[in-house]
This record gives sequence, C-alpha cells and structure tokens, in this order.
Amino acid sequence: MSCNCFGDESSDPNTAAAVATVNGSIDSYTSALFYDLRNRVADQRSSKFDFSTLKFPAPYFSDKRTVSVNCGGRGQPYELLQSDEFYGDIGFFDDLCFYGKYSKGMLAYSFDESAPLPTSTQSWESLFGTSAAESLNEVRRFFSGTIGRGVYQVDDVTKLQNADSQVLEHKCRFFSGTIGRGVYQVDDVTKLQNADSQVLEHKLLNVWEYVSVDGLSNSNQILSSMLQDFSGDDSDLWCTLIAFGGFGAHRTAPCKKNEHDAYFVSDVRFLSRYDVRHGFEKYGAAAYFDAQYQLKEIFVSATQERFKPTDRRSDWLHAKWAWKVSLSVAVLLVDQVCHSQFREAQSLVSAIRGHLSDTHPIRRMLLPFTIGTVYRNRATNEYLAENGLYHRCLAFKYVELQRLVRESMESAPPLQANQERGVNDRMKYRFRLMRKKVHVLSKLSQEIYPIYTDVWDFWTQTLDFVTKFVKLYYGQNDKDDSQLERDDELKTFYAALIESLSIDAKYRLKKFNIINVLTHFLCNATIWSHHLHSAVSFEYSMDADFTGLKIAVEPQKAKQNNVPNYVEYCSVVLSKGFQFANIQLDGNAWQRVLQNMPDEANALRIFKTYFEDHLNTLKENINDRNNSRIAPFNACNPKYLQASIAL
Repeated sequence: MSCNCFGDESSDPNTAAAVATVNGSIDSYTSALFYDLRNRVADQRSSKFDFSTLKFPAPYFSDKRTVSVNCGGRGQPYELLQSDEFYGDIGFFDDLCFYGKYSKGMLAYSFDESAPLPTSTQSWESLFGTSAAESLNEVRRFFSGTIGRGVYQVDDVTKLQNADSQVLEHKCRFFSGTIGRGVYQVDDVTKLQNADSQVLEHKLLNVWEYVSVDGLSNSNQILSSMLQDFSGDDSDLWCTLIAFGGFGAHRTAPCKKNEHDAYFVSDVRFLSRYDVRHGFEKYGAAAYFDAQYQLKEIFVSATQERFKPTDRRSDWLHAKWAWKVSLSVAVLLVDQVCHSQFREAQSLVSAIRGHLSDTHPIRRMLLPFTIGTVYRNRATNEYLAENGLYHRCLAFKYVELQRLVRESMESAPPLQANQERGVNDRMKYRFRLMRKKVHVLSKLSQEIYPIYTDVWDFWTQTLDFVTKFVKLYYGQNDKDDSQLERDDELKTFYAALIESLSIDAKYRLKKFNIINVLTHFLCNATIWSHHLHSAVSFEYSMDADFTGLKIAVEPQKAKQNNVPNYVEYCSVVLSKGFQFANIQLDGNAWQRVLQNMPDEANALRIFKTYFEDHLNTLKENINDRNNSRIAPFNACNPKYLQASIAL
C-alpha cells in the first residue's frame, strides 16, 4: 500500500493512513497553506546558495522604498525596506497566488474571526479513536508522511535514534554525516531510515526525544547533585528544560525574595493584556521553579488561578500548556519578529544601505550576516496581514495582534534609579548588548543553564573577529579614533543606527563602541536568531504536546495541540523557511565578499581565522559541553547556524 501525500510517497500503510485521516479532517485553507509551505521549503532545501547572486554593486542596493509593518503604525520604527538588495521585491506571482491568497484573504480565502470554531476541531484521540499514548504515534506518522520525508529526507521520525546505542540514547550527537559504529555504536544504519539524508548532518530535529525523568539517574554527578530527586513527570522535566536549557532560557529570571517560595520565574503574563477570539483562552502565565530547578507552581492569567503538581492532573496539564504556549508566542512575536527582525536587523540593513557605499569595508564585513534579511522581513510582514498566517494560527483578534506588534516595536522608556519596568512596558524594545541579554543567571552551572556559557563563547570569538577587521582599516591603537572621525560614511551609518534603536549616548562614536555594537549585530543575526527560532520549530520536539500557538478551551481545556492547531503550528514553522546552516560554507565561501577590497590579503586572513578556526573551536567546545548537560543546547553551535536572518 502506498499513498501520494501531496507529492510524497510513503510505503508504510500506517503512515499513509494517518496522513489521509488528518487531511480529511482539516479545512481547505489550512490544508492548502500547509502543503504549499511544505513544498516551498522542500524546494528551498534542494537548492544551493548561489554565490553568483553576490554582485557588486548589488542590483537593488539603491532601492530605498519602504512598506509599513502590518500593525497600524506609521512612520519609524514601523517601516521596512521593500526590496532586498540582492533578491529584490516579492514577485507578482507570489504576491497574488501565495501571499495574496494566504495573507490578504484573496481568492475566497478570507475568514470571519468572530465565527464559532469549526466542527473539525478534534483531538488526536477522538480523530483516531486511540489512547493518548497511541495518538502520539499518529502525530509522528503524520509528520513523517508530510514533513519528515519532504523536508528532512527522513522516512520515519520515530527511528531517528537506535535503541541499541547508548551513545544515541544519552548523548544527543546523533545528527552526524557519517552514521555508523565508529561514531554512534550503531551496527545497522538502515534502521535509522535516513541513511541517505544529507539534511540531518546540519539540521536539528526532535533532539530532546531521549530526555526523560528515568534517564536522570544516568546523568553525571554534577547534574545528579543539582537536580537531586526530581519529583515530577517527563512533562514537568520538559518545562525545566524549556526554562533553563531551551528556547525560554533568556526569559527566566530570579524570583523576588519570598515570592511563591520559588527561586526562579518565567513570566509572560503581559500577554493577557491582548484579547483573543471566541473558543480560546487568553495568553499569559508565569512558571515558578525551586532551587533544584523543579517546576513548583504556574499562575494562569486567564483565570487568575495558581496551579501546583498536586492539583487535579487535568488542571496541572492545562496550566503547563498555557505557560508553554504563552512563552512560545512571546518569543516568536515579541523577541523574534518585533525586536530581532523588525527593529534590530531592519535598522542595521537600513543604515548600511542609506550610508555605506558598495566598497566600504564595514559593509563588506557585514554582508554575510545581512544577506536575505530584507526579503525575510517582507515575507514575515505579509504573514502579519489581516486574514493571514499569523492572524489565523494565533488566537488574537486582529486588532489585538496589531496592537501587540505595534507596542512591542515601541522603544521602552528609560528607567529611573531603583525603578522596575511596569507590565505595560515589558514587551517594548530596548537595546542591550548580546553579552548582557543572558547575564542575569550567569552564575548558574552550564550543565543546567547553557545559554550564558555558549553565548559568551560565541561573543568573544566574534568580538575578536570584528576587532581585527576594524583595526585593519582604522588603526591598531585602541585609543586613536582619528581614522574613524575622517570616515564620513561610517559616522553617518553609526549615527543612524544609534538613533534608530534609541541606543544610549554612552555608545558614542569611538573604536571600542563600534566594535562592540557591530559584534552585537553579528550575534543577533546568527546565534540569537537561531535561539529565538527554536521556540516555534521542530528542533527540540515535533510532538503535539510539546508547545503550540493557541490555548483552546472548547470543547475542553487544552493540554496539547488538537489536529488543526497542530497543522497550523507546523505551517508557522515552515513559513520561516528552511534555515540553512551556512555560516561555515565549504571553500571559505564568505571570503568572496572581500573581492577587490583594499588590503584584501589581510582581510581574507581575518575571515579565514574566524569562519574556520574560531568557529571550529567553538563547535568542538559546545559538542563537549553538551555531553554533560541535562539536554543538548545547540543555539550557538556553528554546525547548525544560519549566517543571517533569512528564509
């Protein structure tokens, strides 16, 4: 038996049946959007980055036209460049038949957000008539039959790991290009069912699958002493992983003294200020953790209730779902789209194109970290349109979605001495150097809180790269800024950047400040973009109960994604593109951006040292550290990094 799952052939009858059942249960818009996005990403994966695109001057470099962010705001900061300097604007066909259909409600694809939820809103258990445990297998079969093979070249995602390999079971080093006994103690690589896949050599998929409470007994001595006797179940453990070792780590902070008898809190209650559509619960929750990093309590904003592990199991599961979904939405919309993409990346590219000439050394240095960013932002903005992807796949009423985006892009007011940031300002943008973003819990062990160690490691290697490059063209003396002062292009570029992001006056024009600020933007384009991307992705898990984008309350309070919500979640993941791991392309490829530059030989040497030597060292360091961690953390691992914020 085989099934043509919209272009993918599956010889497994169970997989074919799962795909057919899901296809028959979801509405035509969701189905069409999902498969169109899946096919676009599959096509993107099969193509290679074409370096012939890098022509100087760039074909659209002088195009200064802008479009407004779909949030109701006007003027700065709510303007995006319209045309990418290398890729141009969105084409007519895409504008009409893809973004027009799915993000502008054309071709009869509009919807009424006040209408009741469709009758097709089903749980996996009811759709397949199975237990909760068996329904998980149906989710994975659907994923395998649609995204697994089409995007990742993996026929069966349930067999990514080999049960006979202790290395695969306890160390998450299973995405290697040469899979075999020499590395993984796997005698029969055909059992992985992805032996021909080159994708997983540099792509993360379902990497937390092996982590369980039972496995903690096999942890190293440091972890065992820190976690002591973990009293929760696997879903409690995953909350700990998310808050300390995953996509929510940068939002976890120390608790105020005597607050809820907790030591740490992950608080996204500010989302409760934004209203949602009928049938869904408001976003907003705060999760509290004790000194051993165990989840002790969750406050749910929608009901103003506190839940603990000892409460009724269904209530506790719903509270965990409310927090995980709220955190994912906050990271996706506020941290990634509004702050990282629309404020920082957009401001950098605008300053470059407005003030640095084609041959300027700083522009050439920044090129690997900005290519494709304008096109990515344009696509994201289309998804924010009314009737569009985000409007449908998130639960906000459209005016509230616009308000959240608009307020998140505003600059936060400066704080006075001993003043705390109010709830109305917690989503607003403020510039902080990358090394300071994750400093608040820097004293925690890297086995539990890996983000600080890895970000600092990447920061220092990248700072060295930027320092050497800047000094090559502006002098070796740290205190001599005379060459900077004579470069009018650099001065106006830096001034535009400072003004656009409301950067503190202490970052005035001098060599030290320029080096640190440019290093920040390189980190934003690479490690920070990857870290934020993982909040809505398949990297940690592709299961329906891991996280989602809606908190359904009809027909009952959700504890995981129902069928249509899961397909919508997958669609949002796919909308962000394939995310090529291209920071370390073969053949020193990024050195091509330095062609015909003054002092080209020394500039090439600096590029080679960074992109090869420094990043290889960093990759080895992170791989080694992951062996002792509660779960792998690869947000800063060059093996999986895309060099720029691009599709």
